[in-house]
Amino acid sequence: LVLSRTIFLLSLFLCNISFAGNWGHRAGGDLFKDLPENSLESLSKLCEQKYQNNKKLIYLEFDVWEIADGSLVVFHDKFIKKKLPYKWQKPEVLQNILDRLEQVKGKKMKYRDVKITDLYLDEVKSLIYSKSTQSHPASLDEFVNTIETCEFTKPVVVEIKGLFTEYARENLIQNLIKLQRWQKNKRIGYEKKYDFIDASGELLPSAVFGFRSSIEKSFGDLEGQEFLYWCHKYRELGFGGIYQTYTHENLCK
Repeated sequence: LVLSRTIFLLSLFLCNISFAGNWGHRAGGDLFKDLPENSLESLSKLCEQKYQNNKKLIYLEFDVWEIADGSLVVFHDKFIKKKLPYKWQKPEVLQNILDRLEQVKGKKMKYRDVKITDLYLDEVKSLIYSKSTQSHPASLDEFVNTIETCEFTKPVVVEIKGLFTEYARENLIQNLIKLQRWQKNKRIGYEKKYDFIDASGELLPSAVFGFRSSIEKSFGDLEGQEFLYWCHKYRELGFGGIYQTYTHENLCK
């Protein structure tokens, strides 16, 4: 138990080192303290030329979960209570969500126990980050569309938090392909600290990564056939493979 905790804390420390100085972490969430992290608002702000032209913006990074109806949303935490505080939500919205979850789970639910993966997309869209912004978590589709619309020309790296169905895994790939096609017509700005490369040493304009536990939860055991299948697919499509958070090691051997 002590060893596991030590490894976990070391991972967090290394992760913080890895993200230190990258303005694109959580779509500018560390940079814009007045805006929700991983939000369309922080992404749009990051698109301004004064930020895109700065060397501290190494790459855009954001987190993706598959939720209860198979949709992909951009959100970091497992539980929603911190990023979507109870006090800002409409009472009728909360009641509807809790009533449905109680029926599904067969037990009394409290808001503090609600996970992002418990929700449907329309429920996610009914929750807000704060009273001042009135904004809600975005779908992956919305995020990719905004990247293109605002002409974001630094590399894009998606952190996988949890993909549970074939539909979601394919959905992620289709969004990456869409982004990749758009990037081919743009001049991507690579900073010296950017280190996502393919087997030939070429820099990748877009990539996916995650903690080992999240990758195995999403693609299967690293030694298994399912993971090898997805490795082959990501390589074949020009994404290099599947990478590990903070070390950026390619897990596809």
